[in-house]
Amino acid sequence: FPILVHWVKLFLSLSFCSFYFLIYVIIQHYKCFVILELIFHELIPTTFMKRSLIKMMRI
Repeated sequence: FPILVHWVKLFLSLSFCSFYFLIYVIIQHYKCFVILELIFHELIPTTFMKRSLIKMMRI
C-alpha cells in the first residue's frame, strides 16, 4: 500500500510537471506567434509605406 501511494504521488507529480511544461510550451509558441504577427502587421506595412513614400517623393 505505501508503494502504491508512492507511485500515485510520483504519477501526480509527473503529470503536474508535464502539465506545466505543456502550458510553458503553449505560452512560448503563443509568444512566437504574437511576435510573428507583430512583425507581419508592423514591419511589412511600414516597409510598404516607405516604398510608396519613396515612389511618391520621386514623382
